[in-house]
Parts: sequence; structure tokens; C-alpha cells
Amino acid sequence: MIRKIILFLFCVALTVSAYAQITVYLKNGRQISGHFVSMDNSKIVIAQGQGNIRTSLYKEEIDKIEGFSFDEFSRAKDTYEAGHFEGKAKGFDSSYKDALKMVAEKRELEFISEVKNEMISRDNIKKYLEKKLQEEVKDEEIEEEKKLLVKLGIISPSTNYKKMIIELFTRNVAGFYEPKENKMYVVDEAASAFSPFLPSEVVIHELVHALQDQYIMLDYLDEDLEKANDDKALAVKSIIEGEATFVSYSIMADYIKKMSSGGPQSKMLSSMDMEKFILESMMLMTKSLSPEFENKAFVHYLLFPYINGGLFVKYAYDNGGWKKVDFVYKNYPLSTEQIIHPEKYFLVEDKPLPLPEKNFSFLTQDGYKEISKGTLGEFTIYTLGITFLDDLYAKMLSVGWGNDNYYLYEKEGKLTLIMDTRWDSVLEAEEFFKGMKALMDKKYTSLKWYDKQNFMIAENEGNIIYIGKKEDGVVIIEEEGKDKSTIEKITKICVFPYS
Repeated sequence: MIRKIILFLFCVALTVSAYAQITVYLKNGRQISGHFVSMDNSKIVIAQGQGNIRTSLYKEEIDKIEGFSFDEFSRAKDTYEAGHFEGKAKGFDSSYKDALKMVAEKRELEFISEVKNEMISRDNIKKYLEKKLQEEVKDEEIEEEKKLLVKLGIISPSTNYKKMIIELFTRNVAGFYEPKENKMYVVDEAASAFSPFLPSEVVIHELVHALQDQYIMLDYLDEDLEKANDDKALAVKSIIEGEATFVSYSIMADYIKKMSSGGPQSKMLSSMDMEKFILESMMLMTKSLSPEFENKAFVHYLLFPYINGGLFVKYAYDNGGWKKVDFVYKNYPLSTEQIIHPEKYFLVEDKPLPLPEKNFSFLTQDGYKEISKGTLGEFTIYTLGITFLDDLYAKMLSVGWGNDNYYLYEKEGKLTLIMDTRWDSVLEAEEFFKGMKALMDKKYTSLKWYDKQNFMIAENEGNIIYIGKKEDGVVIIEEEGKDKSTIEKITKICVFPYS
């Protein structure tokens, strides 16, 4: 099953601000440090502390600012370039024309035809996205996707998954490109909000998608992704969103340097890691939303195409310019493993290892319903890892991924998850085998383990866990209930040890 929500969010630009660490000195003697969020003629907004609380500080209160000054802001605002990015109507039209030129020059590709654009209110964007989601993704598909994420432990069972996604992308979507209409929609408040040092990254991001559409026809690509496995679909989507992220990020960096003439602003992006920049920006925005968004693992899960895709495209560009990026569009990556480790795409072609699909028809005969099946991939296994373990442990758990198939079944409201995996070596299979035991101890309470030579079984009041290994393969079964006979039948089909 393709994770429909991830594909639904195709060609969406999120509101991301360039956060630099600054210190504001107030006239009353206090000083406040935080990340720069935005600035206008009357105030500066910064984010503070682990909770990323936004604080507005007004010009009358401020003595000086390390990193920015209102004088510099005013001078920049008076320049010809900055003036183009003011306002909703005339200003947006000007910024749009300039952004077209910037995108074409940066990407070294000309627009073949006109790209339509329309400003839309946030209320209307919510209605539009809800309608589009209703048309393109069935409620039962969303529920199936939720059950997978719940069983993996990435979200909680009480989560209203559909509502949560709509909430996130209604509040934080600043624009999106609709391939079927050849049209870019920009939220009106995002169109009017601007920095004196850079054009709207939203417009730039969406124009990159428009340019992509004119050369590779995104709507047809979207249809092709429906036929791919989950992991490959996410890898291809990461190229699309990654290029838009990289181009907009690069233009922002170039423009800041140009506008600030070597001043402190020119160091803003050069001193920041692109991955950290995007992830911290999104973590800041999602603090006010559902508690699920306080889970860094889930936010990272949603942002993979933007962050890791952007880093992949940057790797390609740094090692061969746009010709190398164009090559990727003719030969899409086959897995998120290749996105995470670009060298496994460009230097050594690390294709997924052969892994035949297993037939568990006996489960349906025994009253189980097949909810979904597909491929998790290295990134989803990594996300599973950071949900329960630390980053280093999660990387150890997921690196060396060779291939996997998952199968999710349900009977009387209880879920059974089967993970059939292959690894690049016996050693990496062993690391996954041992690492999953540590993960299960965090995921479930009061597990009692029975360790054998090549497999382990754990039980608590309501679950049975099986982890088995054979050469470069590892099979994991998570069964809600106490039916050991089902576990035994599954291991026989997988040809894995049980006794």
C-alpha cells in the first residue's frame, strides 16, 4: 500500500523562515537571545527556548540588536529589489515576475509556458485541501495508513490522523502547485509577508514545481507513483520536493548575501546546515498544533522529502551541477536508502536485494483481514528507531537495509504486523536482530523474553513478539493476543526458526 497522505502532499510549500541566533538588548537593561523569525518597521519576532516560544519586541523597547539593526532593515526596505516584495497585489505581481527570473536563472532552464497564479485565503485553502483529499484519498485508505503508523508506534491510537494532517497543512501550507491546472496557489498572508533581504521562498518553491511540471509532467509522474511500492514512491517524491527545497534555499542564500553586501545577514544561511534549518523551523511551527507534532520522529517522517531530498539534490549539484540533477530525473532512485546515502546511488548502485513476497492466505482463512502490505524502507525503519531509541541507535538499526516487505492484518480489532527483511550483510542483520529487541522493550511494557540461538520470543499480558534471524534475513512478528500457533505458521512460511 502506498502511504497516500505522503503522496497527497505532493508539491506543497511549507512556511519556513530563516532562523539566525540573535541577541536583543532592551532599554531596561534586559537582554533576550533566540532565533530570528521575522521583522518589520516596528518590531522583531524571535523564538526562545526548547518550546520555541515566539516573543515580539517593539522598536521603542530596543536598544540594539546583535545581528540586525532597524537602520539596516529600513535601508534594505528602501532598495528597488526589496520594494518589489511588498504588498498583496502590485507587490505580489512584482515578486512573482522576479521569482520567475530567479528560478529560471538558478535552475538554468527556461519556462516553456506561462504559469498561472492565484492568491487564496487560509480558510479557502483549508476547503480546497479537504475537497482534494476527499476526491483523491478514500477515508478507508487513511484509516489503513493510520493503523500501520499506530502498529509501528509512530503515532498513538487516539490520533485523528486525517484531522491532524489537515490541521498541519492548513496552518502551515504557504502555497502549492496544482499540475492539473498548471497553476500556483499562494496564501494571501504569505504573499504579503516578506523579508527585506529575500523574496518569497514560497513563490520560488512553487515555481520550481511549475518548471518541473513543464519538463517532466508531474501529474503523470504522480500516477506512476501509485504503482510503485511505498519506499520507492517516497524516494521519487523526495527528488521533486528536494529540488524545490534546494533551489529556494540557494536563492535565499544568494539574495541575502547580495542585499547585505557582506554584512552579518550574509552569514545567516552560510552558517546554517540546511537539514537543521528546515527541521528546526518546522518544529517551531508545529509546537502549537496537535501533541503528535511534539514528537520529533513524526515531524521528521513528514519532512523527509524536503530535508533528505534537498540534501540528495545538493549532493548531485555539488558533484556535477544541473547535468547531474537532470540525470536523476532519467534514472529515479529505487529506495529511500539511496536518498539517505547518495553515494549508494551515484558511486555504487545499491539496488534493493531480491525478496519474494510471501503468501499468508491462511490468515484470511482464519478470519484475519489484510489491512495493507508494502515496503517500509530504510527511512521508515530509521523513524521507527528514533521513536523509541536515540538517533545513533536508530541509524545502527536501519543502515545496511537490503529490502523488506511488511504485512499488516487485523482480526477482531487486534493487529498483527509481519516484517520480512533482508540486510546487506550477516553482520548488519545481526545488528538489526539485537537492536529490535532493545526497541521492543521500549515499545511494550513488561515483556518476558525467551532467547534461543537464532530467535527470541517475548510475551506480556496482551502481546507476543517474535524476532528471528537466518543468514542476512530477519523476520519480526508482532501479534496482539496469545495465539502462538499463528506465529509458528508464519515462521514456517518464511522458513525461519521457531523451535
